[in-house]
Amino acid sequence: MNGKAYTGPVNLGSATSATLALPENSSAANQVYALTLTNSSQPSFLATTTLTVDRPKVVTFLAPGGSFPALYESFGPGLAVDPSGNVWATGYDYSTLLEAPLGASPTGLVNFPSVTVSGVSSLDGPEGIAVDPSGNVWVANYSNDTVTEIPAGSTPGSTPVVFSGSSYSFSNPYAIAVDPSGNVWVANYSNDTVTEIPAGSTPGSTSVVFSGSSYSFDSPEGIAVDPSGNVWVANYYGDTVTEIPKGSPSATPVVFRGSSYSFSHPYGIAVDSSGNVWVANYSSGTVTEIPKGSPSATPVVFPNSWFDGGAESVAVDGAGNVWVGTYYGLTEIPAGSTPSSTPVIFSSSLLDAAGAYYGGEFFSIAVDQSGNVWLVNYYRGDLQELVGVAAPRKSSVPLL
Repeated sequence: MNGKAYTGPVNLGSATSATLALPENSSAANQVYALTLTNSSQPSFLATTTLTVDRPKVVTFLAPGGSFPALYESFGPGLAVDPSGNVWATGYDYSTLLEAPLGASPTGLVNFPSVTVSGVSSLDGPEGIAVDPSGNVWVANYSNDTVTEIPAGSTPGSTPVVFSGSSYSFSNPYAIAVDPSGNVWVANYSNDTVTEIPAGSTPGSTSVVFSGSSYSFDSPEGIAVDPSGNVWVANYYGDTVTEIPKGSPSATPVVFRGSSYSFSHPYGIAVDSSGNVWVANYSSGTVTEIPKGSPSATPVVFPNSWFDGGAESVAVDGAGNVWVGTYYGLTEIPAGSTPSSTPVIFSSSLLDAAGAYYGGEFFSIAVDQSGNVWLVNYYRGDLQELVGVAAPRKSSVPLL
């Protein structure tokens, strides 16, 4: 199902088997094709069969809000899956936090409204979202320079925990991640810093702020943690990626830059189970793989022709397949691929992005424990699930 037309006949030569990629031809759940097999050297050989191809099932979870749903024009790394399989999404424009409980219907999104805590709004322009090993949900609030923790088991209206104040050095916090030990890492877009909130912290506790020329932070918009506990930061305007080694600030950071990486406004970032780092380059529309062991290893750049309209967000499933949210849809980079391989491209029509103004713009992407791929459709303003297309993830956070 790669979105490209089949233009047979095809000469299989001496091959005894072949894989046939068929286009989507309707909105039906099952698509039927007639296949005729012949052999030019044996005119008497003729076989026919009927193929039934199952179209990937897409479930659209309707965000509240009418003509302008709560997730309308929501950008940022605003999707996360908790250990129970519930999916969480942030809506920047409407200061929204929505939960799609495991097994919920398309109209079953749960709205967690902003709550005032000690005079501070718990949701104000939320962007990044992450979940810790205990199931607590962490939200980076871009507009009021705070980070909010929604304790596991909370219900709408429950009192969350809000981290604010000069000791954290939050300044338009954009992206957020959690390491295997439960430490929370926040990328601050406007003051070029990264803040670590140690596991078990309460508001007012001591944090660690990483800053200075050695880190080369420059408008960081993406952050991820690898299986060893190293933190990776995508610097949007710096066209660099910074690695904060585990054990920092005593350890020396590593900055990846230069033409071989082809960074161009690096935005989305993710790490696979082998420790390879994947970066979506917003401006060039490419994806860069930083192999484990870099900077000695040679980076790999996947061309923008793989990504319909350009790469915007990135996630990895349990088998090491890389999933890329694009301007118009979704692309899978199968595990082990090279730039000469063939990607799997899911068409814009599948996600109802073809007719949308400016496409779909899938800035947020996540894979859950059942192998479902989740996307926020920027211009539809809804949350979309592609059922069972990926390999299940074992955990929503990195494991040592």
